[in-house]
Amino acid sequence: MDNKSVHSKAKEISGGPDDFVSNLSTIRTAENTASRVIESAKKQSAKLVAQAKEKAVEVSTKAAEAAVQAKNEVLEKGRQYTGNEVKKTIREAKKQAQKVSSKRLTEKDVLKLSEGIL
Repeated sequence: MDNKSVHSKAKEISGGPDDFVSNLSTIRTAENTASRVIESAKKQSAKLVAQAKEKAVEVSTKAAEAAVQAKNEVLEKGRQYTGNEVKKTIREAKKQAQKVSSKRLTEKDVLKLSEGIL
């Protein structure tokens, strides 16, 4: 094969200078499109991360509020129980006091007490 036929064969394969420029232009366009897609994806992922952080704060706040509410309910039940126990103890003490105050001392009991004092 001579030199001319090699060049013509190469020209057929490469498609000529116009095709080369066209290919470069297509590659450049594809690279620009890819850059825009990547940039858009980065912005979207940053937006999603921000939303996730916001949601995490929201969930954490709700959980803290629920914990405080549960604690307050437990404390209120404890106060009610304690109040009821105090009332019950006071009622029992009043009954005991009433029993003691309603007893009459016999002469014998008075004499014993008097002897103990004197």
